[in-house]
Amino acid sequence: SAPAVDRTLPDLPTANQPVMAPPVDLSELKNLYIAQLLRHIEQYKHYPIPARRRGIEGLVQVSFTLSENGRIHDLRVEGGHNLLNKATQRAIEKALPLPASPESIDLPIRLSFNLKYSLSL
Repeated sequence: SAPAVDRTLPDLPTANQPVMAPPVDLSELKNLYIAQLLRHIEQYKHYPIPARRRGIEGLVQVSFTLSENGRIHDLRVEGGHNLLNKATQRAIEKALPLPASPESIDLPIRLSFNLKYSLSL
């Protein structure tokens, strides 16, 4: 016969016990926010036709300091082909101001990520 299964559930908090919110994982929150920024910037990203014609692909490294109101300072765009770097810079400038960051992220904050340019789908 099957072993007996203990089906007791943990007690639910009573009305006078506060329900504790789980602690916010800031690195996870930052990663989710960067993913949101990438989606936003991608809407403004255009693959330069000369780069497309020449089969130029690659990753562009982007970093900047984000301050209040979605403004950025000290924008650095590097690591990719010059055509891709310039296209990335234009995309970010068009995407400003950036979406607001979650309140639990202290501003200003330095953010870094890669934008990918790939001809193969």
